Amino acid sequence: MEKIILPVIAHFVVLGLMASNFVSGVAAEELTVKTSNGVSYLSGGFGEDERERLRSITGGDNLELSFALQSKEYLGTANVLIKDAKGNNVLEAVSEGPLFFVDLLAGSYTVEATAMGKTLKQAVHVSSQGHARVYFAWNAADEATTQPMAQK
Repeated sequence: MEKIILPVIAHFVVLGLMASNFVSGVAAEELTVKTSNGVSYLSGGFGEDERERLRSITGGDNLELSFALQSKEYLGTANVLIKDAKGNNVLEAVSEGPLFFVDLLAGSYTVEATAMGKTLKQAVHVSSQGHARVYFAWNAADEATTQPMAQK
């Protein structure tokens, strides 16, 4: 009986390792910097590990957007539209997770985030140094609020 059990256990251990490497590889592939109209951005943030990887990749990005319910549960996706001070579209993208990092020129912007059928809008100033954060929060009853986060 022991001769059968040990190979079976070893087989499941090997399969488990292969599966975890596959999942890690898929997550790593999904975290790729994208560019639209010359603006680089990256989104994701499902789970603590992916959030940490995102933050390590996006060290030079100067604007961080965060999407959640008021109950502090993260939202999976949001449509993002960033406009400059003149109202010109700078970036239109879909966030593939609750965190969205973008590298913008210094200046004033309006950020619109759409999720759950509701669009939230917030003004933000991005400086040439530091990091601005904007937190968008929807409540389950479809009423929404926005809060600026501390700037570093």
